[in-house]
Amino acid sequence: MKNILTKFALAGALLAPLAFAAPAFAATVVYDNVPSLGNVPSVGFEATAAKEFGGQIQLAGTDRNDPIVTVLMSSWGCESGHWYSGDCTTTPAATFSHPITLNIYNVNGDNSPGTLITTATQTFDIPLRPSADGTNCTGGNAGKWYNGSTCFNGFATPVSFNLTGVILPDKVIVSVAYNTTHYGVSPIGESAPCYTSSGGCGYDSLNVGTYSSASVGSYPLPADAYQSSTWSGAYCDGGTGGTGTFRLDAGCWTGFQPAIKVEASTPVPPEVHIFKYVDGVQATALNANGASFPMLTTFNSSVYGLVTDAPFTLSPVPWGPGIPYEASYIGGAFGDDYATHEVVSGNDVVGASCTDGEPFALVGYTTGDTLALAQAAPKSTTAPSFTNLQSDKYVIVWNQTCQDPPPLLCTDGTTQSSLLETVTIPANASIPTFSNNLLASGTDYLLKAYGTADAGDGITFDARYSFRVPTSAMWTDAVSTYEYLGTQLLDLRLNGATPWGNLDYANEYWSLVLGNGAQASFLIDDAFYPNNTGELKVDIYACMPNIKYVTGGGNYKLSKTVFWTFGGNVWQTGTGAPVGQFEVVNHLTKTNYHFNVITDVSLGDDNKTVDFDAVGWIQDNGKTPVSAHFTIVDNGEPGKDQDTILVSGLLGDPTPVTITGGNFQVYSSI
Repeated sequence: MKNILTKFALAGALLAPLAFAAPAFAATVVYDNVPSLGNVPSVGFEATAAKEFGGQIQLAGTDRNDPIVTVLMSSWGCESGHWYSGDCTTTPAATFSHPITLNIYNVNGDNSPGTLITTATQTFDIPLRPSADGTNCTGGNAGKWYNGSTCFNGFATPVSFNLTGVILPDKVIVSVAYNTTHYGVSPIGESAPCYTSSGGCGYDSLNVGTYSSASVGSYPLPADAYQSSTWSGAYCDGGTGGTGTFRLDAGCWTGFQPAIKVEASTPVPPEVHIFKYVDGVQATALNANGASFPMLTTFNSSVYGLVTDAPFTLSPVPWGPGIPYEASYIGGAFGDDYATHEVVSGNDVVGASCTDGEPFALVGYTTGDTLALAQAAPKSTTAPSFTNLQSDKYVIVWNQTCQDPPPLLCTDGTTQSSLLETVTIPANASIPTFSNNLLASGTDYLLKAYGTADAGDGITFDARYSFRVPTSAMWTDAVSTYEYLGTQLLDLRLNGATPWGNLDYANEYWSLVLGNGAQASFLIDDAFYPNNTGELKVDIYACMPNIKYVTGGGNYKLSKTVFWTFGGNVWQTGTGAPVGQFEVVNHLTKTNYHFNVITDVSLGDDNKTVDFDAVGWIQDNGKTPVSAHFTIVDNGEPGKDQDTILVSGLLGDPTPVTITGGNFQVYSSI
């Protein structure tokens, strides 16, 4: 199986390990005319009565998805004083907050603004410009700040907009809009507290930066810009083309294009990540016992074509540098169809249920757009199938460990009886439900609780554990989001206790309970019963004491020659089944007879004679079959020269012999 998948992986990474990182949308710069300078020429909105200002740009390359657009602003505001009066004073790192809107338009054939592609408004902490430097900035530069080499009035500061989900065309118009005291879409007015402060409002001294050349991309209209202003003097044509609307302003903007940077990416095709969980947690070589779980996948891809039922495994050996028990479908294309399912027949690892006799059983599948959502989703036995993939998907294949049969829970000397009764407990019953049978004092009973019910609010529960959609990642003892009510909430209480053990994904729990001479009482522990629906059930079995009929052994000899030796145990279980084993050795022929199947056993009326039939073999190379009828009589203690044994069909003499050594014990009960 792995060879097939390896070929796919080499050809196009069909199934490769998952690296726990977001897909690498390596953002590429597709337009840039933002310089690394202390300040740039700029357009002030309060000074030019502007509402909106922008330019047309041509993007380089082919990356167009999820753009990050950066606009270089120029801040001329001071904490106190002003740039124009030479008394600007600002505490280092002082800022003001202001919302700025970015608009991106299509370009019409006549270069006028087309339809709006996207708009985004964010509030930014804009730095105020540094204080005037009276030492380094004097004469004509008096009142400016100093960056170590040059004196400036304004302070260049970038603002960035992350436009996830947007796809840009090759050519767009990018603009900026914000409000000032007297201008903008919604002028703020003179009532703002900052208006009468010593430094005024920072947004009144906030400008949009411009620059003369683009290092990436190009200017389709290098002499033109786009703006909306109510002042005719702001336009190249003196406002003859109209004012107050966002329009092309042609002819006077050479060397002063809006300073903008655009980064974008090409999206990685969607991937499907498949995880194996065992008993509620991520599979490991330890909890999965090193097993390799067989899977099949079918997909239809423009990259790989149609592939049907390709085998792979979820195993402790990772795919490449990945994690154990995980595989991924990668390298496909948008629009692919993908399906997968676990193989639950014809293998010795996993079955459709624990009744199949395999070490693991399929519980179901969950899916989600993230691993966390897949963990929280309700399980379904329907195999995952995705059509027209447009985003990553996560699949969890849930398995449970299959446990040994419950009769082993009866203590030594007892055997599980046939079913005594089934008790049905309604989920909405606020009073106890009682068994029909009294549980006899001193007798062990084996109880099997099973089934699930609904408690409303997305909660499914069994005898002890619960799962709540959408907050649960797995079944838990405490109810998700209701932990404050305690772990006993929604437990099936038996005589006021919760005897059910560890989580079982088949929702079946066995418990060994000592009878107290009363009926068993069952009640679901809840704070509010009316919204519960469904029922839980409990099967009750008794652990019946075994009847031990005969045990011990001895020999038969004449003079000092041992002819025969005998020994073993034969009894009847609490359900009436004869069991045991018996050994007979003929020392003259050196023949060993081993009887391991007891077909019938009975106790005589004298309570000291036991008759039983047995089948076994002669312990030679071929294990020759043999059968016999035994009659053993316990004539008292110590047994030697008193107890007798007759083996019909085996000993030459069909009459009883008295053992000359040893002791047989015959009982009427344990």
